[in-house]
Amino acid sequence: MRSNKINIILLLSFLLKIVWIKYIEYWPTMDAESYLRTAKSIIEGNFPDIYWPVGYGFFLSIFYPFKSIFLFKVLNSILSTFASYFIIKISEIIYKNSSVIISVAIAFFPESIFYCSTLWSETFFLFLLSASIYFQLKENYYKSGILYSLQFFVRPVSIFLPFLIRFYIQKKKEINTTLFLTRILLPIFLFHFTWSVILYNKMEKLVFVSTNGPTNLFIGNNPKATGHYDEDGLLFASQQNINSKNYIKYVIDYWIVNYYELPILFSKKIYFLIFGETREFKASSAMAIHHLSKIPKILTKEQYNKIFDKISEKYLLEKGYKLTNNYFYLNPVLTDLEKSQLAHSVLYTFEANYDTEDNHILLANISTMMILYTILSSFIFVLYKGLRQDKFILIPIYFILFYTIFFGSPRYLYPVYPFFILYSLNSTKIIKRHIK
Repeated sequence: MRSNKINIILLLSFLLKIVWIKYIEYWPTMDAESYLRTAKSIIEGNFPDIYWPVGYGFFLSIFYPFKSIFLFKVLNSILSTFASYFIIKISEIIYKNSSVIISVAIAFFPESIFYCSTLWSETFFLFLLSASIYFQLKENYYKSGILYSLQFFVRPVSIFLPFLIRFYIQKKKEINTTLFLTRILLPIFLFHFTWSVILYNKMEKLVFVSTNGPTNLFIGNNPKATGHYDEDGLLFASQQNINSKNYIKYVIDYWIVNYYELPILFSKKIYFLIFGETREFKASSAMAIHHLSKIPKILTKEQYNKIFDKISEKYLLEKGYKLTNNYFYLNPVLTDLEKSQLAHSVLYTFEANYDTEDNHILLANISTMMILYTILSSFIFVLYKGLRQDKFILIPIYFILFYTIFFGSPRYLYPVYPFFILYSLNSTKIIKRHIK
């Protein structure tokens, strides 16, 4: 009976996600545009740019021939629903609890719905993360190892997570550690050794997943670092003639010399991980993404001319807008991929206006309140219960600590929001039972 209820909840959440992606405006800009570009490059038979991890771009390339942004959003909705399923199952394993309240909280968590309409890698990563943890807890190590391997191609943040789960969270002490290590590590080794060999033959240097790691490390750790993504650090590197090959050495020296500043810097990173860097959208990174992922419907002549001077795809601008009564209006004849390219190109001219919609602010505030409640209540329960009684909170703590090495953004914390929810709601239940 409970299983039927969970299936109904997941089905309803999936239908809500379909409604959301149908009616919310979104066109891939910023990072999403680079994922689409990677997919296009792979389809055309070219070697992808490996500055960013290529996993999500490879996934998009499978469906790229359909040239439908809406199809990508549907796939996100499916992946998000399966991620909710795995997380509910994780709650059953760890807490012996998959109540309706937990199922609803996971399946209808606002941020997971909002991200379905974006072409950022967060939803795909959450699916792989939840599935790999689920199969590891079920001791199906081959499947878990394969999923971890794919996960690292999307974002190699969870590289130490299998060991954390095995030695601190799994309660069965009789698990064969040798069996665990060989079955988890073998797929990871095979996938990434092969990939590293391919990259070495191509670039003549050893690369694990992508080449942006040292750059991100430097952005988060230099005299101009703010705690979030800020390219002033790269400008500083250019002014100081710091070669990108020396970023890691520079950061280590910076930590050693300025060790007394690190607690404040790391605290700023944690702040931006949780609270975000935009005043309007706060912790809702998904709604912040939506804000800058639109195509301006109307341009003044002055805006149009300035954009025309800066944009490289001038033919798209000419095709995309028509002059009527001294204003340029968006022409609906563009294809999905043309709209995506135009949206990204217009954004980076910095000449268009992106009005903040009141309903977007309302949704962001609702999501932010839920995010802050689950995170803050979780840490209150940690203080109340301690780590010995329940080590599940170590999963989100691991992600927080990992990103303090680099820089903070709520989108990086998004994949572990559901784990905060599980810990918070189950802790509430345990404490109520203890009080009684």
